[in-house]
Amino acid sequence: MFTIHGFFLSEPTERLLSNITQFSAKNRTGFLHEKCYQGEVLDFTKTYKEFEKNVAVLNSFVKKAVIVPPAIKVAQFYSHFCDFIVVRFPCQFLLSPCTNLPYFNKVLTDFLPVKHKTLIELSGECLNFNMLTSQYEILSYNQAILKCSIKGSKTFFDESIYSSYFTYSDSNHSPHLVFLEDTLSISKKHNLVKEKGYMGIAWKDVFIMADGNWESLRGAYDKI
Repeated sequence: MFTIHGFFLSEPTERLLSNITQFSAKNRTGFLHEKCYQGEVLDFTKTYKEFEKNVAVLNSFVKKAVIVPPAIKVAQFYSHFCDFIVVRFPCQFLLSPCTNLPYFNKVLTDFLPVKHKTLIELSGECLNFNMLTSQYEILSYNQAILKCSIKGSKTFFDESIYSSYFTYSDSNHSPHLVFLEDTLSISKKHNLVKEKGYMGIAWKDVFIMADGNWESLRGAYDKI
Protein backbone atom coordinates (compact mmCIF):
# COMPACT_ATOMS: atom_id res chain seq x y z
CA MET A 1 0.00 0.00 0.00
CA PHE A 2 1.25 3.50 -0.85
CA THR A 3 1.92 5.24 2.46
CA ILE A 4 0.90 8.84 3.06
CA HIS A 5 2.50 9.93 6.33
CA GLY A 6 1.63 13.22 7.96
CA PHE A 7 3.67 15.20 10.48
CA PHE A 8 1.80 17.20 13.13
CA LEU A 9 3.02 19.47 15.91
CA SER A 10 -0.04 18.68 18.03
CA GLU A 11 -3.02 16.36 18.13
CA PRO A 12 -4.58 16.33 14.62
CA THR A 13 -8.22 16.66 13.66
CA GLU A 14 -10.19 13.85 12.07
CA ARG A 15 -10.65 16.00 8.94
CA LEU A 16 -6.90 16.01 8.34
CA LEU A 17 -6.45 12.39 9.38
CA SER A 18 -8.93 11.33 6.71
CA ASN A 19 -6.36 12.21 4.02
CA ILE A 20 -3.39 10.24 5.32
CA THR A 21 -2.68 6.58 6.01
CA GLN A 22 -0.25 7.11 8.90
CA PHE A 23 0.87 10.00 11.06
CA SER A 24 3.13 11.09 13.89
CA ALA A 25 2.63 14.03 16.25
CA LYS A 26 5.32 15.79 18.23
CA ASN A 27 2.99 16.37 21.18
CA ARG A 28 0.70 13.34 21.33
CA THR A 29 0.80 12.49 25.05
CA GLY A 30 -2.01 10.10 25.79
CA PHE A 31 -3.37 10.31 22.25
CA LEU A 32 -4.08 6.98 20.56
CA HIS A 33 -5.34 6.47 17.02
CA GLU A 34 -5.27 3.54 14.61
CA LYS A 35 -3.27 5.59 12.08
CA CYS A 36 -0.74 6.84 14.64
CA TYR A 37 2.78 5.50 14.18
CA GLN A 38 3.64 4.09 17.59
CA GLY A 39 7.38 4.50 17.16
CA GLU A 40 9.72 7.48 17.38
CA VAL A 41 10.49 9.61 14.33
CA LEU A 42 13.98 11.06 14.82
CA ASP A 43 15.22 14.05 12.84
CA PHE A 44 18.87 13.53 11.85
CA THR A 45 18.96 16.15 9.09
CA LYS A 46 21.38 18.33 11.07
CA THR A 47 23.12 15.66 13.13
CA TYR A 48 23.43 12.90 10.54
CA LYS A 49 27.24 12.82 10.85
CA GLU A 50 27.05 11.83 14.52
CA PHE A 51 26.76 8.20 13.47
CA GLU A 52 27.81 6.46 16.70
CA LYS A 53 25.60 8.64 18.89
CA ASN A 54 22.62 8.36 16.55
CA VAL A 55 22.83 4.58 16.26
CA ALA A 56 22.89 4.32 20.06
CA VAL A 57 19.71 6.38 20.21
CA LEU A 58 18.05 4.27 17.51
CA ASN A 59 18.95 1.05 19.30
CA SER A 60 17.16 2.28 22.42
CA PHE A 61 13.79 2.13 20.62
CA VAL A 62 11.91 -0.88 19.30
CA LYS A 63 10.04 1.05 16.60
CA LYS A 64 11.68 4.07 14.99
CA ALA A 65 12.01 6.04 11.78
CA VAL A 66 14.64 8.57 10.70
CA ILE A 67 14.42 11.87 8.82
CA VAL A 68 17.53 12.37 6.68
CA PRO A 69 18.77 14.94 4.15
CA PRO A 70 18.71 14.03 0.43
CA ALA A 71 22.05 12.18 0.59
CA ILE A 72 21.83 8.54 -0.46
CA LYS A 73 24.88 7.33 1.48
CA VAL A 74 23.43 8.73 4.70
CA ALA A 75 20.07 7.11 3.97
CA GLN A 76 21.62 3.74 3.18
CA PHE A 77 23.51 3.76 6.46
CA TYR A 78 20.52 4.56 8.67
CA SER A 79 18.09 2.38 6.75
CA HIS A 80 19.54 -0.68 8.48
CA PHE A 81 18.51 0.62 11.90
CA CYS A 82 14.90 1.78 11.41
CA ASP A 83 11.47 0.90 10.03
CA PHE A 84 11.59 3.56 7.33
CA ILE A 85 13.36 6.76 6.38
CA VAL A 86 11.98 10.13 5.36
CA VAL A 87 13.89 12.31 2.90
CA ARG A 88 13.61 15.99 3.88
CA PHE A 89 14.64 18.75 1.48
CA PRO A 90 16.32 21.72 3.18
CA CYS A 91 16.11 25.18 1.67
CA GLN A 92 19.68 25.19 0.38
CA PHE A 93 19.42 27.07 -2.90
CA LEU A 94 19.05 30.84 -2.64
CA LEU A 95 16.16 32.39 -4.55
CA SER A 96 14.88 28.97 -5.54
CA PRO A 97 12.14 26.60 -4.34
CA CYS A 98 13.33 23.84 -2.03
CA THR A 99 12.50 21.14 -4.55
CA ASN A 100 12.77 22.41 -8.08
CA LEU A 101 11.87 19.58 -10.45
CA PRO A 102 15.35 18.74 -11.88
CA TYR A 103 16.80 18.45 -8.37
CA PHE A 104 13.79 16.49 -7.12
CA ASN A 105 14.11 14.06 -10.03
CA LYS A 106 17.81 13.56 -9.34
CA VAL A 107 17.15 12.72 -5.70
CA LEU A 108 14.47 10.20 -6.67
CA THR A 109 16.92 8.51 -9.03
CA ASP A 110 19.68 8.46 -6.40
CA PHE A 111 17.40 6.92 -3.77
CA LEU A 112 16.06 4.05 -5.88
CA PRO A 113 18.20 1.46 -4.00
CA VAL A 114 16.26 2.17 -0.79
CA LYS A 115 12.89 3.08 -2.29
CA HIS A 116 11.14 0.13 -0.59
CA LYS A 117 11.51 1.79 2.82
CA THR A 118 11.69 5.47 1.85
CA LEU A 119 9.08 8.20 2.16
CA ILE A 120 9.75 11.32 0.10
CA GLU A 121 8.68 14.41 1.98
CA LEU A 122 6.47 16.94 0.20
CA SER A 123 5.62 20.37 1.52
CA GLY A 124 3.01 23.03 0.98
CA GLU A 125 5.46 25.70 2.12
CA CYS A 126 5.77 28.74 -0.15
CA LEU A 127 9.07 30.64 0.14
CA ASN A 128 9.06 34.43 0.26
CA PHE A 129 12.61 35.65 -0.47
CA ASN A 130 13.86 39.17 0.16
CA MET A 131 16.04 39.57 -2.93
CA LEU A 132 18.37 42.08 -1.23
CA THR A 133 19.18 39.94 1.81
CA SER A 134 18.32 36.44 0.45
CA GLN A 135 16.49 35.80 3.72
CA TYR A 136 13.11 34.12 3.44
CA GLU A 137 9.92 33.44 5.33
CA ILE A 138 7.58 30.49 4.97
CA LEU A 139 4.01 31.12 3.87
CA SER A 140 1.07 28.83 3.30
CA TYR A 141 -0.42 28.88 -0.19
CA ASN A 142 -3.37 30.97 0.99
CA GLN A 143 -1.05 33.47 2.68
CA ALA A 144 1.06 33.74 -0.47
CA ILE A 145 -1.91 34.23 -2.79
CA LEU A 146 -3.37 36.85 -0.45
CA LYS A 147 -0.07 38.75 -0.52
CA CYS A 148 0.02 38.46 -4.30
CA SER A 149 -3.46 39.98 -4.49
CA ILE A 150 -2.74 42.78 -2.00
CA LYS A 151 0.45 43.75 -3.82
CA GLY A 152 -1.29 43.69 -7.20
CA SER A 153 1.15 41.10 -8.52
CA LYS A 154 0.69 38.39 -11.12
CA THR A 155 1.76 34.75 -10.89
CA PHE A 156 3.93 33.10 -13.53
CA PHE A 157 4.88 29.48 -14.13
CA ASP A 158 8.48 28.41 -14.78
CA GLU A 159 8.46 25.14 -16.72
CA SER A 160 12.19 24.51 -16.13
CA ILE A 161 11.81 24.23 -12.35
CA TYR A 162 8.09 23.40 -12.42
CA SER A 163 7.09 26.10 -10.00
CA SER A 164 4.80 29.11 -9.95
CA TYR A 165 6.13 32.43 -8.63
CA PHE A 166 5.44 36.13 -8.34
CA THR A 167 7.36 39.26 -7.36
CA TYR A 168 6.52 42.41 -5.40
CA SER A 169 8.14 45.30 -3.49
CA ASP A 170 7.62 45.70 0.25
CA SER A 171 7.09 48.93 2.22
CA ASN A 172 10.87 49.48 2.30
CA HIS A 173 11.02 49.12 -1.49
CA SER A 174 12.90 45.82 -1.20
CA PRO A 175 12.10 43.40 -4.05
CA HIS A 176 10.65 40.01 -3.12
CA LEU A 177 10.44 36.72 -5.02
CA VAL A 178 7.81 34.23 -3.86
CA PHE A 179 7.81 30.59 -4.99
CA LEU A 180 4.48 28.78 -4.72
CA GLU A 181 3.86 25.16 -3.89
CA ASP A 182 0.50 24.71 -5.56
CA THR A 183 -1.61 21.79 -6.76
CA LEU A 184 0.28 21.68 -10.07
CA SER A 185 3.77 21.33 -8.57
CA ILE A 186 2.75 19.11 -5.67
CA SER A 187 0.77 16.71 -7.87
CA LYS A 188 3.69 16.40 -10.29
CA LYS A 189 6.07 15.42 -7.48
CA HIS A 190 3.59 13.04 -5.89
CA ASN A 191 3.04 11.26 -9.20
CA LEU A 192 6.79 10.90 -9.79
CA VAL A 193 7.27 9.33 -6.35
CA LYS A 194 4.50 6.84 -7.02
CA GLU A 195 5.62 6.04 -10.57
CA LYS A 196 9.11 5.18 -9.34
CA GLY A 197 7.75 2.69 -6.81
CA TYR A 198 8.61 4.39 -3.54
CA MET A 199 7.09 3.33 -0.23
CA GLY A 200 5.18 6.60 -0.15
CA ILE A 201 5.25 10.29 0.70
CA ALA A 202 5.23 12.34 3.89
CA TRP A 203 3.60 15.74 4.31
CA LYS A 204 6.04 17.98 6.19
CA ASP A 205 3.35 20.03 7.92
CA VAL A 206 -0.22 18.95 7.28
CA PHE A 207 -1.67 22.19 8.69
CA ILE A 208 0.24 24.29 6.12
CA MET A 209 -0.56 21.75 3.43
CA ALA A 210 -4.28 21.96 4.16
CA ASP A 211 -4.26 25.78 4.12
CA GLY A 212 -4.71 26.27 0.40
CA ASN A 213 -3.64 22.88 -0.93
CA TRP A 214 -6.58 20.79 0.22
CA GLU A 215 -7.14 19.59 -3.34
CA SER A 216 -3.60 18.16 -3.46
CA LEU A 217 -3.97 16.60 -0.03
CA ARG A 218 -7.27 14.96 -0.95
CA GLY A 219 -6.08 14.02 -4.44
CA ALA A 220 -3.00 12.22 -3.14
CA TYR A 221 -5.10 10.16 -0.77
CA ASP A 222 -7.71 9.31 -3.39
CA LYS A 223 -5.00 7.87 -5.67
CA ILE A 224 -3.12 5.71 -3.15
